Amino acid sequence: MAIEAYTDHYTGGAGGFVPGKCYIKLVEVDENGGKNGQSLVLTYECLDSDLEENVGERHQDFFSKTPKSMWRIHVAAIAFGLTTEDEVQQAKAANKGMVYDFPANGIGKTAFCEGVEEVFENKPATKIDGRLYPVDAKRCMNWKCNPNRDSSGDSSDAAKSEKTSNTNDPGGLLDGVF
Repeated sequence: MAIEAYTDHYTGGAGGFVPGKCYIKLVEVDENGGKNGQSLVLTYECLDSDLEENVGERHQDFFSKTPKSMWRIHVAAIAFGLTTEDEVQQAKAANKGMVYDFPANGIGKTAFCEGVEEVFENKPATKIDGRLYPVDAKRCMNWKCNPNRDSSGDSSDAAKSEKTSNTNDPGGLLDGVF
């Protein structure tokens, strides 16, 4: 089954993990998860991390299907290689939605994520909230958990891109990614 994600609010592009940087694999998809089936739920398994305790752990990421929250679904689709930033921008310009089949085309694919700490229902939790990045993202090039990392130093373009700003992303979640 496929999910159509509206592009009107897309501005460009994450139990389970403790806050940190992770190399993940998409292992499970529930397109009708959450309360009343109103969420897309993606489950990731951590293959490697900058924190050893994340390795082997699973994390569920809930994506609301409301039009205002669809940008997160696009970010996940880009991170797992179901589409590209250019394709989403073209669809947005044409005022069209995108259709992603995460179960058929996403399970088993890898990406990077960055978890940050938040308080949820008065308990500490790790939130990804759109901090998902494709395996070739420049910002992840020198992450310790990147199996293809360039360990030659911090003077790379990836390190510099961490400091750039994306004006289409007011929260800064996608700075230097695409």
